[in-house]
Amino acid sequence: MYRDTPKIMLQEAPATKMCGHCKVVKPLEEFHRSRRSKTGRMSSCKTCRRAYAETPQAKVVQLRGNRKYLRTPRGREVQGIQMRKHLERYPERIKARNAVAIAVKDGRLPRASTLLCSCGDAASHYHHYLGHEREHWLDVIPLCPLCHNGKRTLSPYPSVMSRRKGSGCGRMDGARPAKFSELCMEAV
Repeated sequence: MYRDTPKIMLQEAPATKMCGHCKVVKPLEEFHRSRRSKTGRMSSCKTCRRAYAETPQAKVVQLRGNRKYLRTPRGREVQGIQMRKHLERYPERIKARNAVAIAVKDGRLPRASTLLCSCGDAASHYHHYLGHEREHWLDVIPLCPLCHNGKRTLSPYPSVMSRRKGSGCGRMDGARPAKFSELCMEAV
């Protein structure tokens, strides 16, 4: 039966495709692969998808997906495993972070949100610029999220600058900053 049926001529797939977002015809290599699509490629080109991924809307969608996943039993299990690995791998960081939280609660350090980062934005985090050893637990500086994550390199503290790629600010001439906890005690 199968011998009698004519063979279907397979048509060659087109080497180009029009992007559904920017409406530009591009080669297939400019599109990510997709098993769901009839053509085997995504409808938007890589550059349009990359640009969309940077938009606030895409980040909200990603966060919603992450939150949904973390509410599932598997998500909670994975999160617990990751948390235990982090605790095992960086116990000194956890202890240092807890020491700062206790100092803030006791009033020995002001809340980071009441201070300004060196770039001028409102600070939201403390950074252990001398490391996480016990003697440096309260040697912290206030940083905004961009400076703390290394997306902005305006920090005048040399040890912070040396840890970031492409930082050539040089605001300080190598002088070591005063301990932030001592500055707080002087202000009170």
